[in-house]
Amino acid sequence: MKNIYIIIGVVAVLTNSLFGIIFKTYETFNWLTADLVIIINVLLLQMLSHSRISDGFKVALNFIFPVVGFVTFIFSIKLENKLENNILLTSIIILLSIQIILLIVTNALKMNK
Repeated sequence: MKNIYIIIGVVAVLTNSLFGIIFKTYETFNWLTADLVIIINVLLLQMLSHSRISDGFKVALNFIFPVVGFVTFIFSIKLENKLENNILLTSIIILLSIQIILLIVTNALKMNK
């Protein structure tokens, strides 16, 4: 059951990649960014499911991570095709950083007990 995130992630990346190949209006930059966002979120969820943090943290983070992952995915679809002064790309980086920090902090809290 814990590997369900990997299966869903593979299906999501394949579907997104097929849409990127089929639809020419779906820019390559957006397509690859969306794939990267999916992969990072799947890895974070997988790490969360295998961590030994308390159940309260797991339940909360298992709700927060998919919601934030969906928001970052939508942001990656709407990205402008440039790196400079890209507010949505900055937002994606900040949201992914917050997820990583939450995972590190909750694991660190478990280590201190």
